[in-house]
Amino acid sequence: MGAVVLAVAIMAVSPYPVGVFVDDGYYVILAKALATGHGLRYLQLPGEPYATHFPPGYPVFLAVLWRMAPDFPSNVAVFKFANAGLLAIAAFLGYLLGVRRLRLSARVAAPAVLLGTASIPALLLAGMVLSETLCLALLVATLLVAERALDTPSIRAAVAVGLLCGVLALVRTLGAVVLPVAVLLLWRRCGWRHGAAALAAGLLLLAPWQLWVVAHPGEQLPDLVGSFGSYGGWLSAGYRELGWTGLWALAARNAGVLLGSVRVLIAPLLPVGVKDVFLGVALVVWVLGAWAAARRAPVFLGTVLAYLCVVLLWPFAPLRFIWGIWLLVALLFALGVSAIARWRASGPVAVTARRVALAACAVVAAGHLAYNVRGYHGRWWDSIPRAGAEGAAPLLRWAAERTRPGDILVSDYDNMQYLYAGRRALPPYTLTAAEYVRPLPERERADALGRILAYSGARFLLSSSDSVLQAVGVLASRGDVHLVPIDSLAGGGTVFRVERPEARPGSTGRPGR
Repeated sequence: MGAVVLAVAIMAVSPYPVGVFVDDGYYVILAKALATGHGLRYLQLPGEPYATHFPPGYPVFLAVLWRMAPDFPSNVAVFKFANAGLLAIAAFLGYLLGVRRLRLSARVAAPAVLLGTASIPALLLAGMVLSETLCLALLVATLLVAERALDTPSIRAAVAVGLLCGVLALVRTLGAVVLPVAVLLLWRRCGWRHGAAALAAGLLLLAPWQLWVVAHPGEQLPDLVGSFGSYGGWLSAGYRELGWTGLWALAARNAGVLLGSVRVLIAPLLPVGVKDVFLGVALVVWVLGAWAAARRAPVFLGTVLAYLCVVLLWPFAPLRFIWGIWLLVALLFALGVSAIARWRASGPVAVTARRVALAACAVVAAGHLAYNVRGYHGRWWDSIPRAGAEGAAPLLRWAAERTRPGDILVSDYDNMQYLYAGRRALPPYTLTAAEYVRPLPERERADALGRILAYSGARFLLSSSDSVLQAVGVLASRGDVHLVPIDSLAGGGTVFRVERPEARPGSTGRPGR
């Protein structure tokens, strides 16, 4: 399994630049900061504020690779090949999880692992410099250790589980859901000492990061907290603004997006009614798999359910989060198929029902296989970086050729402006938790853009985003910031020169930090 997935993942590595998915560029910037002795800082922002948004695990991993291959951008290939290796490790461990813990047969576990790791969702994330692949490998390893700790309890095993859960949360914030699940199951199955030992080990490992976050609050403009600040205050402010009605709307929206995505993944090119039938079959199989997992691998099941609950209430598009655990989703489906196959049917009606159910499972699996066949043919795993690179190129080229090294920009692809054009840059938009459900009014977007321009002291604004250009139109009537269009770029991009009123006597004219 590992060798096959490694070969496929290496084949899927693309030559496109890092940064088009936004987070991948920030990870590389943080890795550079760590590798070059700056500490965990956003080097692309004015003042180089400390980073509190992304947990340090994946930047540290990349920083080690950066020290081994320090030449950017050629080392981006090293990062991508490392992700290919991590996906292979996840496949290897996923096969062990399927056979040893879920008690799947080899002929069921093998295709499930392949569809969970060598499929388009997994390859898309592994092909970019994102933390999901490292998180997946660590997650499966943690599940194996946690399930074993339930079978053969000891304080040492409980501590190991807590430490692995802590490492997982330091790689990806959503990885923190495993710790409470493991602690509760250890407490219930093995006694309170085991649960307390796991909890203490996990919290002690996470404490330095949490202290770091507390020690460096508000180092960015409030409008940029959603992109660069810690999650805690950002989420709580969004939830307060949404209220209970907004939270229900958030969960309903994410559930609709997830179900719609599953329809496409298992029934491509089919009418909507047929897609719904496929979806219904898949949901029944997943429920059967969950029923079997409750007895065989309770930590696995609890983690999947807790993860889904968090994703439903996370104010962001949920597809990336589900793609990150697509291996676990595939294994849960395989467990449901195995439960149907092991059903001891008696009587002609029951035997016929069992055969029909297995045939329906095979049709759903074939639909997902067809989706992947089409995806391989079109190289869908690099569709996002391919399109993003085309959109970013005109903005990066203009900045590299028409600005000075000391200039500060407000720009789409702000991370790429720093990495490839060598310019400090900020994004031209705010990101609030509530706006995922209730889009910001145009005037509020314009207010946020005005504050970002004032805070940064930027000389130029570069954007091809319709929402940013609309905000510029609103700002045009104000006198505090005057934006003069000076160039038009391919793909609809526009460059504005930022002109400000003369600084008042005694004012430094420098942006705040």
